[in-house]
Amino acid sequence: MGFSVAVQGYASLWALAFPPYAFFLMGKREGLAWTVLLAILMTLLFVNPYSMLPAYQYPPQFISHHLLTYIMISILIYNYESVRVRYLAAIRAEGAKLLREKERIEEIVTARTFEIKEKSRKLEDRERRYRLLADNVTDLMLNIYVLGHIIGPSYRDLGTYLIPYRRGICYRRNLVLKKHTLIF
Repeated sequence: MGFSVAVQGYASLWALAFPPYAFFLMGKREGLAWTVLLAILMTLLFVNPYSMLPAYQYPPQFISHHLLTYIMISILIYNYESVRVRYLAAIRAEGAKLLREKERIEEIVTARTFEIKEKSRKLEDRERRYRLLADNVTDLMLNIYVLGHIIGPSYRDLGTYLIPYRRGICYRRNLVLKKHTLIF
């Protein structure tokens, strides 16, 4: 049984990529456990006591640099994962806060919409009553604009009202609105 060995044992450098994947995929605690386990296994492989494994004999300087780099990477990734977990919790808390605020605003909008509809309904009722009163009044007040448009509540029956009156008596000019008003 033999191990595949790259040029002078540099295949072990692939182990340095393990901590980011372990922490990201497994989480902070489980990633730390697997990272420590791999560090122990690498130490055993590097030291190879009594030459138990038919593996490449790593020089002591490489072993120390590799393990130190692995530990530094593991610490940095652990800290990064801790910060990521904290920020994720903060983002979730902020999302929950925003959701509560959204629900509060929706309640306010619903209440305000109800108020507006209620006021609109009351206004329509008043307008309907006044329109009924204006359409059925026996007195006549109508506005004749300069362009010839006639506006009045009962302008359909103008022929019966205008015949007995002389224009000079009932004519008054309103300069502010630039219209002519006939009052009968």
